[in-house]
Amino acid sequence: MTLEAKMRLLAQADASLQAYLYSSANKTFRWFDRHLPQGYISQGTCVTVLRVSTIAMYAQAGRLSTEQARMQIDVRDFDAVKVSDAASAIAAWLDTVDFLSDVQFQSPPSTPRQ
Repeated sequence: MTLEAKMRLLAQADASLQAYLYSSANKTFRWFDRHLPQGYISQGTCVTVLRVSTIAMYAQAGRLSTEQARMQIDVRDFDAVKVSDAASAIAAWLDTVDFLSDVQFQSPPSTPRQ
């Protein structure tokens, strides 16, 4: 599973982010990969995620399977206060998730290591 897919699934499962990004009328979660589709900004706060770069990790034995990805998260809305609140919620959410392991996707999901 890609990092972008993990981010979207975990964000969609978070109740605080649902308050900002979920539209019950359209049943859509406004978290998008790379670009914002036309017409969604009028529905409310939207988030786009872009992979800026990826750094491969190396050890003395050679390249490891672990990578460090640099992600850019853009929060968009017509209301600056909503943008600030949603960005703060995303920052708080990032402290609670672990993208390296898959324990949050197991059944039942478990808490990530901190």
